[in-house]
Amino acid sequence: MDLSEKLRKQLKRITGFIAVLLILFGGFYCYVLVRGVPACPQNCSLLAGDNDCVPIELTLELGDAIARTNTGYSLWYRIGLKNTCCDRLSLDSVFLVQDWPLTALEIKIWGPDGKQVSWTPPLPHEERVQAYAFEKKSDPRYSQISVKVSDFGNSIASHEFAPGEYLLSTPSVFRPSEAKPHNRPDIDEELPGASNRGIRASLKKQRAARIQKALKSFKLRDSMPGYRVLEGFIFKHPGKYRIQAKLKDNAFVSRASNWDQKLTFPLDLMAKLILRRHGLIPERMFKEVEVEQSTGILEFEVKP
Repeated sequence: MDLSEKLRKQLKRITGFIAVLLILFGGFYCYVLVRGVPACPQNCSLLAGDNDCVPIELTLELGDAIARTNTGYSLWYRIGLKNTCCDRLSLDSVFLVQDWPLTALEIKIWGPDGKQVSWTPPLPHEERVQAYAFEKKSDPRYSQISVKVSDFGNSIASHEFAPGEYLLSTPSVFRPSEAKPHNRPDIDEELPGASNRGIRASLKKQRAARIQKALKSFKLRDSMPGYRVLEGFIFKHPGKYRIQAKLKDNAFVSRASNWDQKLTFPLDLMAKLILRRHGLIPERMFKEVEVEQSTGILEFEVKP
């Protein structure tokens, strides 16, 4: 066999091998495009550069459109937050698991005269009785939101919302307690031992009496399941009031649509490159954007 014959056979084998590779790659290419990525009904992506994308929906509901004058425990509401885009969003979610002041959420109320009603914060070192507590057991996702206190004294926490995920604020439940100044320990921890049993019993009895006395002055209404009580606003005059919630925060956006098949390298990389080439997944992996959304304005009536 001469040299030219050997070269022809070698080229034939190489050509056949390349043809097989092309057929396999073509089949893999078609499979990736057919398999694609999970469909996103939102049709809106911040990572894809959609300038018209509205990534969140903020909702405000009132348990009852009636409130009472001169009490801070008469208006019941709830906040809802939904991810309306195809990306994952990490947002400040403190206001969903505890009270809203000093968070990314702002609640505005206007009185019958059209002027804004001021929110009155409690004194920082004031012993005060709390009639309600936030119930976190109603949704297991609440336990995933870990609240921490920053160096500036405000609470911070975030929750990653999957596309289409909707989460309501924690409801209030009747659970009277007395807030302790300076984060003092509980009576049992502060005065342990059998020798202090009498002192502990006396202090607990005094605390219970203070709580009951305060509750009588609060003009409490019956709890509304699924809603929370709005604290910090005192309505001094009867009439028609308006309320609105607004959220403004920097959201960390990450890619949700992805190749969901467990392939080994380099097939997984090839699949992602194919999907990017056809615009099925965005080029960018993550970015930070400012999101801002307001609810509609609701009306309620304050009565004596």
